[in-house]
Amino acid sequence: MILGPKGEIYFEGGSGEEAGFAAIDPDSVTETRRFFTVFDGRVPEMYATHLK
Repeated sequence: MILGPKGEIYFEGGSGEEAGFAAIDPDSVTETRRFFTVFDGRVPEMYATHLK
């Protein structure tokens, strides 16, 4: 399955092995990331012990 930046389905595979391709507009990704600020409140040093 390939999803767009806002969750829209661009490709949905079947039950077997498949290869899917989709063109996703980089400007749309940038706009969506600007709107959904999920990473603004993260504190990377809180996770540093788990990355070692």
